[in-house]
Amino acid sequence: MDLRVIDDFIPQPSLVNLENFLTRKMPWYFSTDGQSDSKQPLSLGTIREREDFGVVENYLLNILNHRGINTSFIRRSIHNCFRRLDKPAYHQDPGEVSYMFYLNSVWKRHWGAHTKFKSKKYHLSTKVYPKPGRLVIFNSKLWHKGTSPNFLMPSYIAGRFSIVFQG
Repeated sequence: MDLRVIDDFIPQPSLVNLENFLTRKMPWYFSTDGQSDSKQPLSLGTIREREDFGVVENYLLNILNHRGINTSFIRRSIHNCFRRLDKPAYHQDPGEVSYMFYLNSVWKRHWGAHTKFKSKKYHLSTKVYPKPGRLVIFNSKLWHKGTSPNFLMPSYIAGRFSIVFQG
């Protein structure tokens, strides 16, 4: 499977600032996983085209560039805040490569909210669990979906934050 996980990609002090921004200042909207079905489950998400990138997206792009990753093909970002009982659907991203950052400053594995990946829609999935500062690089044509945090996630945590850059 065309999937790479890099831990500690974002420094911990930056995660605290990013999480504060995402919790207190980020405008969130209800969104779906890009399908037009009106019965598609809703979750909190925001899509931004590259020309509308703000300080958070540009900061993350700079980290990628500084580490030698070409970001010139990235055309949009998807911000996710998965909360309890969210039910995202499997989907594929546009482009060739997606870069997903887990942005909570604290996350316990037993809180759940992993991302499932599989190469074909009806295959068994591989799970990648959130970890503060983790970057997941994957082939955009892999079927994937986020999952919701479970009841063990403390109520003072807004949800599982991630941003995905797509080509």
